[in-house]
Amino acid sequence: MTSDELLELKTKFAMYSKGCSDAAHKNRLNYELERIRSIGSAGHLLLLADILDSIREKGGIVGPGRSSIPGCLVCYLLGITDIDPLQFGLLAERFLTGKHSKYMFLDIDVDSYGAKYVNNLMQKEFEPGLSPYYVRFFQIDFLDSLKEINTSVNFNRKF
Repeated sequence: MTSDELLELKTKFAMYSKGCSDAAHKNRLNYELERIRSIGSAGHLLLLADILDSIREKGGIVGPGRSSIPGCLVCYLLGITDIDPLQFGLLAERFLTGKHSKYMFLDIDVDSYGAKYVNNLMQKEFEPGLSPYYVRFFQIDFLDSLKEINTSVNFNRKF
């Protein structure tokens, strides 16, 4: 089975398990799968989903994704993000434009455990200096989180 076939199988199964098998979701999924096939990044997305699942299974914290990730239905169905883009009217165009290479650039927030896990995995699986850091993993820091909350709700406290 090719990575394109596996991606299609996993996402179509997830549509039903997540309860989003209406016509709008089906049309959007077919469009995104075709674009991902043309870019050649199915394997990349499957690998990323597996890494994030491993982090979660080991008790790590993974954020919802930044930038254009929440606009991609495939990312939602794979569990890369928890945001259903159709529910919020988000577009996938930025994520799926032909301007990207086959290694789409993705931003993911992870806790310190997740950051160490990814770093160790990359060092173990790839030669030094050749790790495919096309996914940026940001470490979630407790103090930074408090600062963000403080800013968003205007507590006006200094940390």
